[in-house]
Amino acid sequence: MMCRPAPRHRPAGARSGTALLLLLVVAALPCTTGATTTPWRVDHPAVTTAEAALAEERRLHARLDRDPDDIRALLALREIVVHRPLGRESEPARQTRAALPAGFPEYETANYLVFSDADPQWTRRQAARLEHTLHQFGRLESRLDIPLRPLRHKLVCVLFARRSDYSDFARRHDAVESPWIAGYYAPASDRIVFYHEEESPGIVEARQKLALMRRDVNELGTRAREVARHDRQEGDALRAHHRACVAHLERETQRIDEFARTVAVSTTVHEATHQLAFHMFLQSPRIQYPFWVSEGLATGFETRVSERAFGPEHDHEPRRTRFVELLHAGRLIPLAEFIPLLDVERTALATEDGVDILYHQAYALFSWLYRQRAGALGTYLRALRREPPGPVAPGRAMALFETAFGPLDRLERSWLRWEGHRAGPPPADAAPPGGVRHAPVPSGRR
Repeated sequence: MMCRPAPRHRPAGARSGTALLLLLVVAALPCTTGATTTPWRVDHPAVTTAEAALAEERRLHARLDRDPDDIRALLALREIVVHRPLGRESEPARQTRAALPAGFPEYETANYLVFSDADPQWTRRQAARLEHTLHQFGRLESRLDIPLRPLRHKLVCVLFARRSDYSDFARRHDAVESPWIAGYYAPASDRIVFYHEEESPGIVEARQKLALMRRDVNELGTRAREVARHDRQEGDALRAHHRACVAHLERETQRIDEFARTVAVSTTVHEATHQLAFHMFLQSPRIQYPFWVSEGLATGFETRVSERAFGPEHDHEPRRTRFVELLHAGRLIPLAEFIPLLDVERTALATEDGVDILYHQAYALFSWLYRQRAGALGTYLRALRREPPGPVAPGRAMALFETAFGPLDRLERSWLRWEGHRAGPPPADAAPPGGVRHAPVPSGRR
């Protein structure tokens, strides 16, 4: 079964710096494979066969592993991959196929291989959201002036119709045991995995309540008709009450429908962003990043509607609203503690309340830096991906941050002043500032 093909993604061009060089050279590439005038290929042997192209592609990836900013290697790699279709077979695809039951349905788009036993229509919607995320993600290259690698192969996604099957797969094959998450990215297997949002416990409970409400409303309508036969005045009153209940039921149904759609879109985009960040080497898969970088990037791409432009320069209202509540309540974590934080599970913040603060603060900080300090953010991310494998030590994370952005206290004041101006004064019934204060946060290895 095939999804409708989407346009093949190519990273966006740029107007300055490294990305401008990429734009100018890629724009000059010949449109046919027979052209030979490519001056920048002086150290790049001619690629004449599929086998040679694959070998050269592996060599160029190895060069980029050693130096992520090797522009000549990146340009040569792009020339190879731009003339071939993206391969559907890969090690992640083979591992995933082996882990699933025989005959598990497979779908394809231009850039994704999707395994799904869910409804085909829902599967295609999910696949379209993945393609939209890839398209929006490509714009980071020009905004941050940071070169991104082309996809090596079609990215792998797994969709389950039933939450129980999802949980079993996550536990057995990816060591993911968190029962509350609706999807995840597994770096070791390089796949994203989700279940149908209608299987979410909160949505199941809400649908059950709606069903009971609908039953009561139907019974009220029947009673109103029966009473009207004998008592017109009382029947009219009951019919008016019934109409009000029907309107309320419709509003609640629409609210739950919208909530389910938001959960599906935002979760899909969030996890797809993690996958793209590591696969396209915005982040190095060999490095354990500070929490705020990985989760700030992923939450910054969350959206209600994937068919429109989205990303860190666009507000995601649920995240924004909750951040403003935390800001007004004085519950944000000082950046001296927040910036070097690696492993949340080993800290005093490993609570529902603490995680809530962490995710929304990461969302707001990354979005602000992307909008107001894009050049420095690109410099910081390039420096991070050049770090040696393993976790970034707290002192090193802080040193890299201040090298890119300047003194931490000055940047923190600028950020909070900007956020306070945007948010405006707190509402009269807001909680007083400083309601919760967390102890200094240690860092740990995953």
